[in-house]
Amino acid sequence: MENGYKNCGSCAKLPCKTWFTLKDPELSDAAHQKSIDDRVAKLKSTQV
Repeated sequence: MENGYKNCGSCAKLPCKTWFTLKDPELSDAAHQKSIDDRVAKLKSTQV
């Protein structure tokens, strides 16, 4: 990955600009934000 992490869960910038710009056009803004929140929580819960 760009910052040398195995996945985004170790990065202090999580969620970064990339997460917000890569939006599924079928999702509402609220659904997109919930998706980001859910994915961030899942990634952080798997970090040791």
